[in-house]
Amino acid sequence: MSAKLFTVNNKSDHAEVLISGPIGGSFWDDSGMTEKAFLDALADIPKGKPLVIGVNSEGGSIQDGLGIFNAIKRWEGPTTARIDGYAVSIASVIPLAAQRVISPKSSIWMIHEPWMVAQGNAEDMRKAADVLEKHGETLASIYESETGMSAEEVRAKMKSETWFRGDEAVALGFADESPDGAVALNSFDATKFSNVPTDILSLSAPAGAALHQSNIAASARTEQAQQTLSEAKEAEETTNKPAVTTAQNQNSMTEQNTVAADNAAILAKLDALENKLNAPAPLAAAPRIENLGNPLVEKFNSFTGESLDAKARFVRANHIDLRNALIGTRKGDLGIKAANTVDANLVNSVIAGDFLTTMRTKMAPLAAFSHQVSLSPLSARQVLNVNLLSTAGATQDNPTNFETGDTTSTAKQVTVAHISRSFHTTNAEQDLGLELMQKAPTNALVMAEGIMAKVTALMTNANYGADVVIGTAANFDATDLPAILALGKNYARTTLLLDGGHLAYLLPTSRESFTYGEAGAYGFDGGVYKNNLWTSAATDICGLVCGPDAIVWAAGLPASGPSGAGLSSTTVSLPEIGISVQANTWYALGSRAMWASFDVCFGAAVGDATQAEVLTTQ
Repeated sequence: MSAKLFTVNNKSDHAEVLISGPIGGSFWDDSGMTEKAFLDALADIPKGKPLVIGVNSEGGSIQDGLGIFNAIKRWEGPTTARIDGYAVSIASVIPLAAQRVISPKSSIWMIHEPWMVAQGNAEDMRKAADVLEKHGETLASIYESETGMSAEEVRAKMKSETWFRGDEAVALGFADESPDGAVALNSFDATKFSNVPTDILSLSAPAGAALHQSNIAASARTEQAQQTLSEAKEAEETTNKPAVTTAQNQNSMTEQNTVAADNAAILAKLDALENKLNAPAPLAAAPRIENLGNPLVEKFNSFTGESLDAKARFVRANHIDLRNALIGTRKGDLGIKAANTVDANLVNSVIAGDFLTTMRTKMAPLAAFSHQVSLSPLSARQVLNVNLLSTAGATQDNPTNFETGDTTSTAKQVTVAHISRSFHTTNAEQDLGLELMQKAPTNALVMAEGIMAKVTALMTNANYGADVVIGTAANFDATDLPAILALGKNYARTTLLLDGGHLAYLLPTSRESFTYGEAGAYGFDGGVYKNNLWTSAATDICGLVCGPDAIVWAAGLPASGPSGAGLSSTTVSLPEIGISVQANTWYALGSRAMWASFDVCFGAAVGDATQAEVLTTQ
């Protein structure tokens, strides 16, 4: 870390950490104050010692800025922030973590909406706008709570990109006092902002002092050139005067004509020089990087439907680069400028993809049962009706009345529960997006098992009568299947759920034989499914042969969180099962933890108790 941009002074009565320059790692060199560097600095300071944070920064990464903000909040000793120059963008948030803020009258603050470079179709642009809005709301909530301004006033000032001096900072609640005295303003490229006051723009120009001296020198050169131009014009007028007598020397006339020609050339050059010198000098600009989009993210988003397994393989093969896309790097993926943080929609997509892959296998047996899915948000303990066909009218030969006979149905009530599985990464774990992605598959498995437990709890002798013993897995093979199939010969559609230990002895001798779950396998037109979880089911259960109405289930999505609460939600749907689950991510401002959850409203009940037989080992 450059000593010029990051300095720690551990004095006898207090410690100082001076932040000068961008927040977050720089693409161009090792300058800039990162969260890690700040935490490392605090680790060398005795706990409880008074801490002074000097800020002179144009802002940068919200990820690093919020990390520094929270580190100051957690400091056990007295904290004071001192604005040594600029407190711009995310650098205006950092001082607010201190118990006391000193902002000299000559210091300069700025608050604004976060911005980013994005690429993609219309939907991508809408998602990018949602991400920006959520981060804007996060920053606004800090300004509101720390300054005492109303939410409306804060957001209005952010949207208009508001610049203000030290004494105004006190009036607005950003600072506690504003003493006299000069500050050393850093130079940075302020032209990237849209509403910079002219006087501040001139102060912030890179190499401002040198530019000022250059303008003085340019002015002096202009005066010199104008004097030379005046002298040249006088020479031209002298040259063009008529001859006094015909007796003058012919050689003198020739010499004067030569001088006139030379003077004309000089005048042309001086005119060009004058125009160049009078043109406004351009401000030197820092190099810029344009983020044209991450091709890995585009590839990730292209996996849908039948390519979910390929998507999972792609994530595993490219997890390092996807990590960079998720949390941003200082190697060129700028993400959100002045926010430079996790793209919550991408994290949600990764998490949703993990759950989708898990759901396809662990929850596949649900497809065998009758069900009702609500299109409206549900609440816990809400009751849904699942209609079961009870009787059907007989056929008629040569009918004379086509309106006789009918089919009746009964409504089976199912009470749903809000099932949720939450998980998070702590501030110490650092790797926001990647850590959530790594934890998602395990938690998706737990979520799927929690849903299936509602179904297996119904598979008891009390609900479906005496069990049918098919023996242990070691004594089981395909020759036992005809007797099991016969148990369901009168079902509208016969499905077999079998423990993985037993299913292993039905492995086909050829990969072309059939796929488990495929309708018609071994004569089970409802499919053959593996199920290893038998929570609260009958003792020694190892399977269930059933019809579609043996169990009924109902599901729907819970209501989303309040708008503007930093919550990002994605719906994970699997049409072949007929169920959708909500994947949520949110940012906990106080602990700076990244949270995620899977949520669904789900319930199951016994349908037709005559349409199932419990299979046991003994």
